[in-house]
Amino acid sequence: MTIKKETGRDHWRTMLYLASIILLGLAATSCTTDDVCLSYQHNVQAGFYSAKSAKKADTTLTDVKIFGLGRADSALYDTESISKIFLNLNLNQDYTGYVIHTKTLQDTIEFWYKKELSPISGSCGVTFSLTIDSVAHTNTFIDSVSIIYPELQYKENAENVKIFIY
Repeated sequence: MTIKKETGRDHWRTMLYLASIILLGLAATSCTTDDVCLSYQHNVQAGFYSAKSAKKADTTLTDVKIFGLGRADSALYDTESISKIFLNLNLNQDYTGYVIHTKTLQDTIEFWYKKELSPISGSCGVTFSLTIDSVAHTNTFIDSVSIIYPELQYKENAENVKIFIY
């Protein structure tokens, strides 16, 4: 029986093979789907309310189209009936604006916010936590806007803004 002596080349192949298996194992376990899925992470969650109701009752807008300011081709909502909306915030700027268009009326709403890096986990890195500073709007059918919960943080699901309409 002869024993084959491992050469330097075979040694490096074995080491490369083992390193590949270890890296694949680490990659498969480092970020779960839940860690990567950042549901609602940078969305302002807003509800529509009647400005005339003393009870702050939910209001549904019909035939609504919502798109980014200067981006009429990028509708988030298109001819829908809505009482709550989720609006993405642009992480490359400190403000984001939207147009809310009903059948015959149109208003704009702009969110001004601060960004801060926040850790998610050691294996998945960081994300932005945002704080809404102010909201500006036109007054065609929007009466007023109240910031009720200014923080937008990882994996939170809370209404941030109440939009009161005439």
